[in-house]
Amino acid sequence: MVYFHKRLTPEVLGEINEMIVRDAKERQAKEAEGRDDDDSDDAPGSSGNSGTMIMDATCAPSNIRYPQDVSLLSEAR
Repeated sequence: MVYFHKRLTPEVLGEINEMIVRDAKERQAKEAEGRDDDDSDDAPGSSGNSGTMIMDATCAPSNIRYPQDVSLLSEAR
């Protein structure tokens, strides 16, 4: 990944960032148009769940004792 990153010049990274920002602004404008056309009387944020939350245990803290832990050695004795 570092090799790939080193091949990108600051100009190319700037162009990529500009494309991302331009796309985000276009999406915001489309969403704003969609909300303006929608004449519902619902309060904002009262639509309930808007997606799925994915839970992953790979970053959960755990108290793993390693073989060089003195308390583990004493317990085995």
